[in-house]
Amino acid sequence: MNIIKQYVTQNDCYKAGQKITPRGCMVHSTATPGVMAQAFALRWNQPGVEKAVHFFVDDADIIEILPCEAGNAWRAWHCGRGSRGSGNDTLVSLEMCESRDLKDKAYFDRVYENAAELAAHLARTFGFGAEDIICHSEGYTAGIASNHADVMHWFPLHGVSMDDFRRDVKNRLEDKTDEDGDSDEGSGAGGGAGEQTGPLYRVQAGAFRSRENADRLCSQLKDAGYSDAYVKTAGGYYKVQLGAFRSLENADRLSQQLEKKGYETYIVNGR
Repeated sequence: MNIIKQYVTQNDCYKAGQKITPRGCMVHSTATPGVMAQAFALRWNQPGVEKAVHFFVDDADIIEILPCEAGNAWRAWHCGRGSRGSGNDTLVSLEMCESRDLKDKAYFDRVYENAAELAAHLARTFGFGAEDIICHSEGYTAGIASNHADVMHWFPLHGVSMDDFRRDVKNRLEDKTDEDGDSDEGSGAGGGAGEQTGPLYRVQAGAFRSRENADRLCSQLKDAGYSDAYVKTAGGYYKVQLGAFRSLENADRLSQQLEKKGYETYIVNGR
């Protein structure tokens, strides 16, 4: 996962500069079919725009338009107010860009994967659970958001609910401590085939329901010089991993190198 930081410094919400302690995440969709993340980031980067989310997500890009990091999460103006207050005070936010044809399954699968991967990243960063993720329409029902239907005008067209989304995020969170016995070992430096016993540490850069998305990330890593990137299948996911290290220190070194380049990684181990 690669997050592009493109702050909307001219936006009224950005200029307000308020901060929050996130306790969950709200998922939105744009209700503007065919307009993608980069275009929204440009549209909202001007004075007089009194709305902002933390991230725009489409099938290719994840763009962060407000600071949203551990210890530095800005308050977004993304969901208005309901009878019990505002989710703006406690929730980080991501906005899924809609395809021109809402029934476009190929596009939906890609943007859904990106959104789930981002939501899992945010949950790890701020320490909330998959159960703390809601959509805008659920926020309205809970009394903390204005009356909007997203994302439930779109997800059901593809046989998906917010419960499914939360489940997919939870699977990603649980996979952080994956200790499967899969035999794929890759060819990372420090691995070695010898007769040694003990765990092999691998660096994971993504886990997808879609093989296409996994292959895309794997190719991107190979093009960036990580020739040992590979895709394996486990637990219903296509996992993009690098290396097979005997040394946790070596795996951690690679993980940090990738994170400096904008990838969200974690270390898994197994035989």
